[in-house]
Amino acid sequence: MDIIDYLKKRFTDINFIRLDGGKDMSKIYPITDFMIRPNRHDGYPRIVDECEIQNISYYWSYKNPNIDALVKVIKDEVQRKTQS
Repeated sequence: MDIIDYLKKRFTDINFIRLDGGKDMSKIYPITDFMIRPNRHDGYPRIVDECEIQNISYYWSYKNPNIDALVKVIKDEVQRKTQS
């Protein structure tokens, strides 16, 4: 959560939805523009596959997320979405 907390402070104009396994994803996917899944220890998440299927852009790190790379990806995604 430290990474997400940092991003929420850095990007105050973005709405974040925390997924904890208790959400009805059929309601979440249609309103999702981008998914962040920083990873430190638990392997490949199935939600990455679902993002591919749903055509949702995402950031997933195999190990030890790079916060600078993540910030750049978010900025690029925001710019892409606002130009569409």
